[in-house]
Amino acid sequence: MENEIIIKPNYTIKEYLEFTFKNLFAKWSMKLIILYALVLLIFDLVYLFQVSDFIIFSNGIPTFNLIFPILVFIAFPLFIYLVLKKALHNDAKLGEQTIFIFNKDYFRTKKELSDVKKPWNLYESIVETESNFLFKQNKNRTDFFPKRFFSEQQIIDFRELIQTLDIKKSLKS
Repeated sequence: MENEIIIKPNYTIKEYLEFTFKNLFAKWSMKLIILYALVLLIFDLVYLFQVSDFIIFSNGIPTFNLIFPILVFIAFPLFIYLVLKKALHNDAKLGEQTIFIFNKDYFRTKKELSDVKKPWNLYESIVETESNFLFKQNKNRTDFFPKRFFSEQQIIDFRELIQTLDIKKSLKS
């Protein structure tokens, strides 16, 4: 294993969106919100198309029943997309090359204007998925590094490095 593993990331909007939506929809609260919005939408469609003689809303569809599903299924995902796209665009506009350096003592983020060293004990766990390495600081904060940033040898070295750390890990062999 090398002393340090150095990667130069180049995130895409697709990677940001995939990671964000996977994390967002993994939460039970979000699943319940989606289920509630789906039920409201079904009631609205039944009312609009009068599928049955059963009258759900005697005075028409309440405004909330229309607005809430629209917010959940259209506005909220669109807002997330636009925010992530703007963040990615601003990072590119700054023109700063980010370099991530991993060694046995810390994880380092190096830019032209900053240099941050984070000791490994800040992380609760490191999880390897099919396409990413996930660094979980707590239940609300996770950093991700797509495997495409690493060479084959760096992936092997990184797995070895993670095995030596005293944190919870879930790595693929």
